[in-house]
Amino acid sequence: MPALKNWMNPEIDVPPEAAGRRLDRYLTARFSYHSRTVWQEQIEKGRILLNGLPAKASVKLKPSDRIVYNPVESSEPEVDTSYEIIYEDEFIIAVNKPANLPVHPAGIYTENTLVALLQKKYAVYTVNRIDRETSGIVIFARDPATAASLAGQFEKKQVTKRYITYVYGEFPEKLTAAGYIGNDPGSAVKKKQKLFYENSSDTLQESVTEFHMSAVSGGISRVLAFPLTGRTHQIRASLHSAGYPMVGDKIYGKNELWFLEFIDGKLNNYDIINRQALHCEYVKLTHPGSSEYLEIDCPEPEDMKNIFTLAGNMSP
Repeated sequence: MPALKNWMNPEIDVPPEAAGRRLDRYLTARFSYHSRTVWQEQIEKGRILLNGLPAKASVKLKPSDRIVYNPVESSEPEVDTSYEIIYEDEFIIAVNKPANLPVHPAGIYTENTLVALLQKKYAVYTVNRIDRETSGIVIFARDPATAASLAGQFEKKQVTKRYITYVYGEFPEKLTAAGYIGNDPGSAVKKKQKLFYENSSDTLQESVTEFHMSAVSGGISRVLAFPLTGRTHQIRASLHSAGYPMVGDKIYGKNELWFLEFIDGKLNNYDIINRQALHCEYVKLTHPGSSEYLEIDCPEPEDMKNIFTLAGNMSP
């Protein structure tokens, strides 16, 4: 396993909104790829300096405090490297990404990412991204001009995307979730988003997703999602805000405390499947070489296909 390098900015200036927070709690919230226990261990071993001096986990932060982290090199977590190239030409590479694989380097992941794996064989430029636990289609360009062309199509909402997801509850035949995405002020999870139906803040971003119910069984619905904008956690947050938590989702599922338990290393077999039930199955775009439509399909993975069966086999 390759050593992990440059996995975190080693110097952090404490922002005003973090004033009064414990050092260990701030690090856990800001860098959630480590549990609070691990951050406490790093502090105890003297790898965290506050204003140039070793600190205690319980110290309360002040604005403009400087945190310096001196990590030891360590191995990255195991990932699923069984990606599949489902379309390729001299302009574009389309990949079927498995669930446990980040697209690009972030946080604790540097080498164990889809981009790093592809770059061992190709020169690629990222066009779209999906969450680590989301499976399905990821588009890469093979040169900067193609990347700019495809990125422009995504920005101008000229790309059609269709996702499959499973949610708790009997979903209506059709639902349009239109509003504004922003941080959820009522959540204990810092990164959690919420769909608001009125634009009450300059930080909110317009979000529109169309949903069609595909099938329902035992209180779980298979839903097709068509995002018309591209916001962080858009599908997941919209479904949760509408009252339909996503199967397997640690943040937008039945209980957001799952995520807090997960980052503390305490979460195992918590739902029907142990990843968010979200898969990008279809993308339609204009090919930058031919100017004709290109349609890419990616079949639903087996773990999601079995959700209805697995749910029926679970004890009440």
